[in-house]
Amino acid sequence: MTTFKMRTEQEMMQELALIAVKEQIDFIADGSQYSLPNGRGQTFIYDIAFLDIRFVEDGRKDSVVKFISTLAPFAPPFYCLLSELDEEE
Repeated sequence: MTTFKMRTEQEMMQELALIAVKEQIDFIADGSQYSLPNGRGQTFIYDIAFLDIRFVEDGRKDSVVKFISTLAPFAPPFYCLLSELDEEE
């Protein structure tokens, strides 16, 4: 089961504020989707968008992934780092 750390936009941006810079102005949606189980046997589909970032200290690059519910598109999105998703696979 996927157990990466999901954050609100405020939590994600506070976490990255002093250690990373944006490589582009805003999130880019490329039509990708991601499915996540909810723990009760259901799977939800999310539209995803990416914001490329660069860590100031070591120049390492990553992306912030924004998850937008396809079931409730007006619900607040949630976020994680792409490297966190890669670790789960």
